[in-house]
Amino acid sequence: MTDRTAPLLEVRDLSVSVARDGTPTRILRGVSYRIYPGETLAIVGESGSGKTIGALSVVRLLPPGAKIDSGSVLYKGKDLAALPEEELRGVRGAGISMVFQEPMTSLNPVLTIGLQLAEPLMEHKGLSYSEALPACEKLLEKVGITDAGNRLAQYPHNFSGGMRQRVMIAMALACGPDLVIADEPTTALDVTVQAQILDLVDALKKESGLALALITHNLGIVAQRADYVLVFYAGRVVERGPAEHFFKSPSHPYSRALLNSLPKMSDNPGEPLKTIEGLPPSFDEDLPGCPFAPRCPEVFDKCRSAEPPEFRTGERRGSKCWRGEPGFKP
Repeated sequence: MTDRTAPLLEVRDLSVSVARDGTPTRILRGVSYRIYPGETLAIVGESGSGKTIGALSVVRLLPPGAKIDSGSVLYKGKDLAALPEEELRGVRGAGISMVFQEPMTSLNPVLTIGLQLAEPLMEHKGLSYSEALPACEKLLEKVGITDAGNRLAQYPHNFSGGMRQRVMIAMALACGPDLVIADEPTTALDVTVQAQILDLVDALKKESGLALALITHNLGIVAQRADYVLVFYAGRVVERGPAEHFFKSPSHPYSRALLNSLPKMSDNPGEPLKTIEGLPPSFDEDLPGCPFAPRCPEVFDKCRSAEPPEFRTGERRGSKCWRGEPGFKP
């Protein structure tokens, strides 16, 4: 039986850099978090904040030039950050799988859906292609694709965007993983198909007890689906906590700014939407203080001179803001 009180995955102080013109640039800085069995963890933040790189780092699918500088990724007693590549191949797809952002570019256009679905079963279960096909048909049926037997012989261009995403989910679930990392799984889908995909993921999650790490810009989805939230900014986790607390009492000014930027029914017609002033810092910039200080409406002198550590704000809750320092006085 799975121990739901012990973390399934624990990321500790993970830092990643990418080489630009021979000079390493730090793009993840000391990222730490845990995911527990059966939990839905939402990872939010603006584009370029490090969400996807953080997810790819877990199974070391980093782009060329990027590398893990320090930290650990603990999964079932193994540090994936230091695991030999051959052993890591046994984890990818079988223990931890990914649903990538754009299924049209993630699926191979010249291979049939059946062959692509069979690949993880052939790789991890040792099945032949003909042995894997019945399981592939059941996987397509499981994710709501009708006429599954005939669909296996078709190619990605024969499928709609929502159906391609269902195929990606089927591939991710093929070997019964413990954790699925879904990177913007509803991008470019209309709201009805989005809801269908998310309902499907929730149903499969409850059925198998797997954990889900969901990267998304859609805070509505986070409010409806997430148990726990990580807020990324400039390659750091600036706030963490249960989803309920994130929406009711966010601790970091950046979290509050994200929530304030959401359109509300109470907004007056014709009023401009609220935005976060300024731009996120470039990863090339080495700011001496809090990276959000140049944009923060609550900034004070200390914010500009020293980067805050994480201050605990409750059970499994923390925020990297000087206003959370014990005894803080404005």
